[in-house]
Order: sequence, then C-alpha cells, then structure tokens
Amino acid sequence: MGKQVLAALGIRTPKSRLATSAADAAAVAAEIGYPAVMKAQAAQLTHKSEAGGVLLGIANDIQLTTGWNTLHANVARHRSDLLLDGILVEEMGARCVASATSGQKASAKMRDFELLRTPRRRSEVNEQTRTSTIYGRAEA
Repeated sequence: MGKQVLAALGIRTPKSRLATSAADAAAVAAEIGYPAVMKAQAAQLTHKSEAGGVLLGIANDIQLTTGWNTLHANVARHRSDLLLDGILVEEMGARCVASATSGQKASAKMRDFELLRTPRRRSEVNEQTRTSTIYGRAEA
C-alpha cells in the first residue's frame, strides 16, 4: 500500500516483485538487476529484520540462491509455525550519507540528522556539508 501512495505522489520507489521460488527470484533479479535486496514476506512477519528476514547487497545468482535458503532458515528459527508467502526481490536503493551534528553520542532527534546522497568526489562532500541545512545551527 505504501508504495502505491508514493507512486501516486510521483515519488519513485525501487522496482520489486514477489518471488515464490528460488528460480522465480533469479528471474526477478535478472529483470531488475543487481545488486538486490531480499525480504521475507508473510502477513504475520511484522518485524522482518528481527527475524533475519532481510538481506542487502545481493550481487549475483549464487548469492541470491544462498540468500533464498538463508531467509527461509532464519524465519523458521524465529517462528517455526510461519510459512512465507514468498521473498520480495527489490532493487537496491540509492546510497546516502547520514550526517549528525551532536557529536559522538548523537541524540536521535530528527532535527540533528540530514540524509545526503553519497558523494562521488571530495569536492561534493565539501559542497554538501557547506550547504547543509543543519550545519552552523546552534544546538538547543
């Protein structure tokens, strides 16, 4: 539902499709390209990460097949009664840099953070830092 809302607002979301077999997952990955993300899918699996149900940076068919087996094993260890509906294979989103202003022990206040696109050159780091909306602001 969330992706449909974002799409209606014109916000691009990663390409993805539910796979119900390892072969199907490989076909999806071939379609959307590597690197990919794999996410275990089941209505009763509300906290995928806690169950070991998310794998990032899948780079090739071998990792995808291994990942398929790993996700099923992780979820079975977490909840042996749960049957997966499948695995969502999704393109990796753009990388970004999280910048915090509160020092080593940054508080988790949203005003202290800003997401920046991963820079390709040192000059881009300097420019992003210089034009950041959070740098130079006095701490409360």
